[in-house]
Amino acid sequence: MKKIFKGLFIFLFLVLLSGCAKDYKAITSTKFIETLKNEGYLVNTHTPIYDSNTEESISASGKNTQFLFFVYDSEKDAKKYVANTYKKAEGYSYKEYDNYIIVKNTKNGYFYLVQVDKTVISANSDLKSSKKEINNIFKKLGY
Repeated sequence: MKKIFKGLFIFLFLVLLSGCAKDYKAITSTKFIETLKNEGYLVNTHTPIYDSNTEESISASGKNTQFLFFVYDSEKDAKKYVANTYKKAEGYSYKEYDNYIIVKNTKNGYFYLVQVDKTVISANSDLKSSKKEINNIFKKLGY
């Protein structure tokens, strides 16, 4: 009987853990622009010059922080960019989940990146004290 309860407990625990995974959705450039403007950032849209595989690129600058927003031609292109740039880069924490990638670096300031579908959003600051501000904006964006 104890083995049955133990097995049932382990099964329920695994079911609960599987439900804890986040399921991020990509945001639109409109939401990015509105959110950053509401937070006092200067927002600039650009012709996709950073990478030939991008459809959109937007930057937002604050006093100590800069955000970048890219929409790639495909999810494969977005993942390839993030993996090639950060997966083996020294000092970066690279974590790939079911439907998104998170990259962080706290070595020289603060860097945070989220890739969902075709969208890549990153923020960086030379000041570690900007971590709270960056995380707050990502939270407002839905991440």
